[in-house]
Amino acid sequence: RINANPIMLPASKTPIVMGTQLNITGWGMKNYVPVVIKYEENLQIALVSTINDTECLKEHPRIQDAHIFCAKGDTKMVCPTVGDRGGPAVNNGILKGIMIETLKTDCNDTKSDLFTNVAMYIEWIKSIIPTIQQ
Repeated sequence: RINANPIMLPASKTPIVMGTQLNITGWGMKNYVPVVIKYEENLQIALVSTINDTECLKEHPRIQDAHIFCAKGDTKMVCPTVGDRGGPAVNNGILKGIMIETLKTDCNDTKSDLFTNVAMYIEWIKSIIPTIQQ
C-alpha cells in the first residue's frame, strides 16, 4: 500500500549528488512479449541511485546537459520500464527528478534511466504558478 503525500520542490539549481537514493513509482510493464504488453495494476515503487556524469555519458552519449541526470537500480529486480516515463524520483519528500527515458523491456538491461533535474526548472515553475510555496 502506498500513501500519497504532498511533495516539496528542491531549491533552485541544486545539483544532483552522485549516489543519491531516489524512490521512483510507476505502472511500468510487468510482462513484455512482442504484441502482448501487460502493465501493473497497482502502483509500484522502487529504489534507484544516481550515477556520475561520466558513466551517464558513456551510456547516453547524446546527453550533455545539467538539466538531466542518470540513475539506476542496484539489482536486476529494480527495473523501471517504458510505462514508468513521467513518474517522480523523490528523495526525503523532495521531488528531485521526473523520468524522461527508459528503453528497458526487461531487467536484464542494466543501462541507467534518464531523469529531468527538477531543480533546474524552479524559477520557471514559480513564474507559471506564482503562489507556489517551497
